[in-house]
Amino acid sequence: LAPELEGRIFIRDNKKRLVAEINKPQRRPVRLGLAPGHYEISLETEGEIRKGKVYVSAKEPTRITATSLEGVKAVKTASKGDVKKDTTGQHETAARTFAIGFTPGLSTNGNRKGYNRVAINFIGVGSRLDGIEAGLLANIRTGRVYGAQVASGYNHAGELSGVQAGLVNNVTKNTWGAQGGLINLAHTTYGAQGGLFNLNRDEMMGVQLGLINSAAGMYGIQGGLVNVLAGDTIGLQMGLANYSGNLKGAQLGLANVNGFVQEGAQIGLINIARKTTGAQVGLVNITATDLKGAQVGLVNFAGNGRLSAGMWVSDTALVNIGLKMGGKYTYGITGFSARVRGNTNWTTPFAGLGGHIDFHPFWLELDGVCHWLLDNKFGTQSPSIDLLVKTRFVAGARIGNQFSFFAGPVVNYLVSEVRDDIALSKNLSFYKYSDGNINHQVSLGFMAGLQFEPQWGKLNIRKK
Repeated sequence: LAPELEGRIFIRDNKKRLVAEINKPQRRPVRLGLAPGHYEISLETEGEIRKGKVYVSAKEPTRITATSLEGVKAVKTASKGDVKKDTTGQHETAARTFAIGFTPGLSTNGNRKGYNRVAINFIGVGSRLDGIEAGLLANIRTGRVYGAQVASGYNHAGELSGVQAGLVNNVTKNTWGAQGGLINLAHTTYGAQGGLFNLNRDEMMGVQLGLINSAAGMYGIQGGLVNVLAGDTIGLQMGLANYSGNLKGAQLGLANVNGFVQEGAQIGLINIARKTTGAQVGLVNITATDLKGAQVGLVNFAGNGRLSAGMWVSDTALVNIGLKMGGKYTYGITGFSARVRGNTNWTTPFAGLGGHIDFHPFWLELDGVCHWLLDNKFGTQSPSIDLLVKTRFVAGARIGNQFSFFAGPVVNYLVSEVRDDIALSKNLSFYKYSDGNINHQVSLGFMAGLQFEPQWGKLNIRKK
């Protein structure tokens, strides 16, 4: 019995004997073991009875879904004792195969709640639908729709097992199927919504594709300009801006925000999460409290991560100041260098990425840093290509918990239209090439300096 089935279910064998009676809740699949043979299934819900016949094989399971059962006309009965007048109106349902509706009350269904298989409407109002209806302005069904509603304006269903296509589509309860239109509204959806604006008031299992997508929770995919998931989510968000509560999966976008726990990956220009188990990859990565994983970006912050400021000398610059921010194993570095030596003076901002291994009080790092050379000799900034890329191998030793001395070898790679040599000496330059416009040089260098690691809260706290 499929998850979408809800109500009291009666199962009878081919001799009309009752073999099972179940009060089945929604969203819960139920499996029954029966002898092979023919059976009749009856599903009773408030104001509706649906029946179907199935054959149970000994070789493979037989699945009963909402579309396996067809609506039947209810027979009004009286209970024993005093008979009370029916005031619910549920027995006033008219079963008509075909209906034409102009306005509410002006219809072949009359003033009664119409139950139809095919309907053509200007503004159509009825209870249930087992089939298809097309409306110029609106199709309105207060009960369940098994099939399709198509309108140039508004479609409404109490519950939907099928498809809605219109300008505005609305389902007050549960949807098994798809909605396609400019605005799609539903309570709980098992299927898809595609439109300009898609709103699911409760959980959704499936796909939302549109300009703006919103759901309380999701098992599936959201794709759009803005995607919002307030609750628990397992799946993927892709868009310009993504927000989620608890997320197991991934966010891909320009800006990704997670309000609670992120288990998976955030990939975008700006990534923000309260807690992260996984990876953040972008220009700016922020985890407010706990990071269990990696941050790959130029500006990284984690409440339990690493932050350090350093000053050092190198073969290419007398003064270097930098800031490293990141998690336990990865970091981004940004800073500024200045060189004053003969006629080759320059100032340069730099940025890079690196990896860190800690053996407290010792540590090792490997990073790559790109310097944009601003040559004082040729003006404040040259429009030409003038880059210096450094691969740095660094070893450090702490004095106490917050200060470290560090040093290591550096491989320099110069790519420049302005200069052809930055090596400390000719003996340290082991490759030079020029194609006439751009000069290339690879040389060996060094760096040595002092690093400060402030301990604020969980920042830079190392487990003993």
